[in-house]
Amino acid sequence: MNDEFTTLIIKIIFAILSTAITMYLVPFLKSLSDQNMDKKLRKFIKESVLAAEQVLNEPGSGAKKKGVVMTEAQMWLKDHNINLTDAELDNMIEAMVYAMNNAKEVLLND
Repeated sequence: MNDEFTTLIIKIIFAILSTAITMYLVPFLKSLSDQNMDKKLRKFIKESVLAAEQVLNEPGSGAKKKGVVMTEAQMWLKDHNINLTDAELDNMIEAMVYAMNNAKEVLLND
């Protein structure tokens, strides 16, 4: 009887631990992975925008630059199994261009 009781207690403890791991640890680890992927995506977009600025530097080529960055970013997203709408990706690219233009102005005005 004592062995049966001990076995039952151990099973209950493992059930509670399994539930806790599933409820708390797995989502926590997934959030860390998502944060890491977000950083990688932002870095990729930044590098793509910088590359487009360097390569396509003729006046009035903004739409062409954006098209190149959008295409490259969409391929990167597909390779990493990340789903973003074109609008979300467009916003990220525009935010990066805005930040870079502001940084450029600060450097030129100092």
